[in-house]
Amino acid sequence: FKQALATTTKAMSADRDVEVGFGNDVGSDGETITLRPPPQQLDPVVAARIRGEADAVALRRA
Repeated sequence: FKQALATTTKAMSADRDVEVGFGNDVGSDGETITLRPPPQQLDPVVAARIRGEADAVALRRA
């Protein structure tokens, strides 16, 4: 899930040089997009919420 999320976020941002990482401070600054790390047990609702956050951050950079 993390690899797919990072790859999709990078593609949606339209910035091939951006780095995507995971941490508690969700957002974008300079060359880095930081996403919320998914929990160990990922249910569909939480996965959709994390994906939505990632899409929003990526689209703000596009």
